[in-house]
Amino acid sequence: AEVARRLEAWTPPPPRWERGVFAKYARSVSSAAEGAVTG
Repeated sequence: AEVARRLEAWTPPPPRWERGVFAKYARSVSSAAEGAVTG
């Protein structure tokens, strides 16, 4: 019950990088739960 309430209130943090190689990588890679596939 508490987890569901906290999950509803959660917002993802802003990206650390907006430009450059790391930003390009962050936009192109998926999460580890999905296999971290780039593409």
